[in-house]
Amino acid sequence: PVNPMHHNLHIDSITSFGIDGLRGVAGITVTQFAAGTTVSPAALCAAQLAHGRIATRYGAGVASLRRGPSGGGWEALGQGGQVIARAPVVIIACALQSLALVPGLRLEAVRGQVTLLPPHPARQLKVPVAGESHAIPLPDGRLLIGATFQPLDMEAALRDEDHLANLEHIETLLPGLCANVAARGLPGRVGFRTVTPDRLPVYGPVADAPGLYLATGLGARGIAWAPLGAELLASQICQEPWPLAQSLAAEVSAARFRK
Repeated sequence: PVNPMHHNLHIDSITSFGIDGLRGVAGITVTQFAAGTTVSPAALCAAQLAHGRIATRYGAGVASLRRGPSGGGWEALGQGGQVIARAPVVIIACALQSLALVPGLRLEAVRGQVTLLPPHPARQLKVPVAGESHAIPLPDGRLLIGATFQPLDMEAALRDEDHLANLEHIETLLPGLCANVAARGLPGRVGFRTVTPDRLPVYGPVADAPGLYLATGLGARGIAWAPLGAELLASQICQEPWPLAQSLAAEVSAARFRK
């Protein structure tokens, strides 16, 4: 289901994006990722879950975990205390909600708002462009720009002032791209990144809980961190050689916050 397209970005063709004079803007350096890829996160997740040995179950919130009978494995319990599932190993990978299952984790939410711009001839980017902000062309012709980074802000509703901030940041990155676009009433989306104090993810076993593992705190780099983190967890669970040196694995272990 995932068919990533590779794009080449050449400085001399930057004007074909509808952005004039980018090369001459003081302080702007453009780096080309010739083999760069754009991926739909939803399509990527769907492709990974389509594996024949993966079974999914939705709409079954886990309120707590407890050790199984005779201390073997784990049981996931629903709000009413009923057993939803049993397994010898559990990986907690539910972002900020991981706190409900493993209290004491050093996690916090950072609000992010993105803005969707309607199709327009002057905004026909051929490739994503990223810096302090990003502009991503979507298959339907719309342009996704953003995103805000707002710690300790749990407002889930869209805000015009954040649309305006996104527009202003894109104007700095790509002058003229969003000229004369009014912020009021633009569509978009609000999400919450789960971050740690040192901005590194949390991957590895939960202390004093054999068979219980964590995968959380990926912040804004989930797709980048997840494959390596998954390999690390699989290696730890199966007692195979790790893909990271122990010193590096310690940097993403939950135990680092107990020092």
